[in-house]
Amino acid sequence: MAQVLATITDEPISLDGLVQQLAQPTGEVLATLVQLELLGLVTQLPGMRYQRG
Repeated sequence: MAQVLATITDEPISLDGLVQQLAQPTGEVLATLVQLELLGLVTQLPGMRYQRG
């Protein structure tokens, strides 16, 4: 989870961009993103883009 959070900044990043940077399966990244969203640490934007906060 920490690795995914460290990859997400204030600049929006696409799901595909995250998967490429992290070199992890898409399903694992998505599961982590859901957890981070529930904790209020990341926000999903339109177009499957994510940013901090």
